[in-house]
Amino acid sequence: MLEVPLPVFEQCRPGSAPDVFIPQRAHEGDAGHDVRVYIDQPAWTPAVEELFSRYRIVPEGPAPKLLVNREPVAQLELWEKRLRDAYGVLLLPGQGTTLPLGFKVALPELSPPWAMTMKIVGRSGWAGVDRLCVANAPGIVDCRYREEVMISLENRSPVPQLILNEARVGQALFEVVLSFDPRQRQGRVGAGGRGGHGSTGV
Repeated sequence: MLEVPLPVFEQCRPGSAPDVFIPQRAHEGDAGHDVRVYIDQPAWTPAVEELFSRYRIVPEGPAPKLLVNREPVAQLELWEKRLRDAYGVLLLPGQGTTLPLGFKVALPELSPPWAMTMKIVGRSGWAGVDRLCVANAPGIVDCRYREEVMISLENRSPVPQLILNEARVGQALFEVVLSFDPRQRQGRVGAGGRGGHGSTGV
């Protein structure tokens, strides 16, 4: 069995707790480790203020007009007070952004042909329900990368979404994979016993 050393993590951003930006499992045995975004710009921007002004005029509609960390905004006065003291970033439909995750990681270098990678993927609720997706999912972190880990997010929903500082927007997965030079493995592949791409019709 392959002996695999574990990665080493360093929090490189200030948070509300000493280790808030270190990947964390929700439950013991989970494969995914939740990651949080670091945002240091005020959430209450002219764009957010303009949205609130419009919703005061037409507050009703078939769908929520604004999501804040997946919550539909209601009782605008209470939300406005909260957001004036918060940090966040607004993503309009179709917009994307890249945000820091507040930590660095040193993945171990394994003996060839093995390598460890960390993949950044979306959380099911954010991506599947509210369509706030990791744009390049999965984002790949290789073992020689030593800078702060980032996440690229895209709002694929029809409504604006406001992401607040320290929101859990993604997951980190750690995998051992094959890493080799395919040019050194050229030869005859031969015919397979199954049809080609799309042959199942599913």
